[in-house]
Amino acid sequence: MTEETPRKINWKWIGISGGIFCALMVGAALFKANQVLKEAGPSIQSSVEARLPGHQFRMSELSLGWPMGVTASGVDLSNAGGFENGTLFKAQTVTVQVRFLQLLKLLPQLIHKKSIDGIKLTPDSDSAGSIQVVRPELFLIRKDGRWNFPAFGENRKKPLIPVEIEIVSGLIQIKDDQKMFEGLEVKNLNASFDLSALSPKFNFEFLGAGGEKISARGKTTDAQNLRSEIQVENLSVLEYARRGLSIPQNFPLKDDRMNSKISVNFKLPLDIEHAENWEWNGTATVFEQKATLFFSSLEIPVNGKAELEFSQDIFNFKNVEFKTAASALKLEGSLLSPVQDPRVQIQMSGYVQSGELGNLLPTQLKPEG
Repeated sequence: MTEETPRKINWKWIGISGGIFCALMVGAALFKANQVLKEAGPSIQSSVEARLPGHQFRMSELSLGWPMGVTASGVDLSNAGGFENGTLFKAQTVTVQVRFLQLLKLLPQLIHKKSIDGIKLTPDSDSAGSIQVVRPELFLIRKDGRWNFPAFGENRKKPLIPVEIEIVSGLIQIKDDQKMFEGLEVKNLNASFDLSALSPKFNFEFLGAGGEKISARGKTTDAQNLRSEIQVENLSVLEYARRGLSIPQNFPLKDDRMNSKISVNFKLPLDIEHAENWEWNGTATVFEQKATLFFSSLEIPVNGKAELEFSQDIFNFKNVEFKTAASALKLEGSLLSPVQDPRVQIQMSGYVQSGELGNLLPTQLKPEG
């Protein structure tokens, strides 16, 4: 009687079969999850509208992302009164990613704490997830002295969950019947906010309506103190000054552009709606200020630079200097009580050579040298 040879286990086919089975299970789970998401759409819409009374909210699609994310496409939020009154905010996509392990660590606090101060962060706290908003557009309107900011409903305070927020290619447009902010625009806004530690950080950059580029970065040192550095390139000071000051259109200055760096510290009151209680101070350096003075057919290029120390109590101007090819003007001074009751103190020194600005001054104002 011959002994039968034992059959070899075909691990290859077992692996293939197991892989197919797992793929089918994952596919079924994803299919089920997508079905759940479709059913969750109306619930999300109702929840948002409950928190923003008077506004309408809609999104075209909810879909799963990998590994643990959900993407909402075609997000739109109306002005108060519904979409017949215009759109306040819209975004191409909003994607929420969850970091499961970090969320598990926070779960006990999320269950037991109900105030926004409930989550205790540490300097090395990791974010529990991220939110990415692609191509958001915000349309701000001031009419009869009131802005179209939404009024949040009751119970809007929730536990503060540490997350990272990213904004990609954003746009802000402003309409203002009081003209101060009319036509202002923020384009190509890219920003990130890291709320995952005790000192949240941010940085952003954008282009303004006049082609200026503004970038900033900063962080909070505690619940009320904010430090920030701002870089400004190619800004027209005159264009923005005209919005708040009565500067005539025939003012003999054009083509002004400024490059500067600003450092500012804010101490915010607990009730940030009362701006008069804000404390702030900082410094600014104007590296380059270019403009053109024009009188009839005469045009004179002007270069300038300046240093500034400022706070809510006083603005100190130092080393303010304007130069042409043959003239110079230096200024030092202060702007007292810039918020409540502005008063200016200025000291000037300089020279004007004949043949340039000197020929344009009245006889009684012409300097000797």
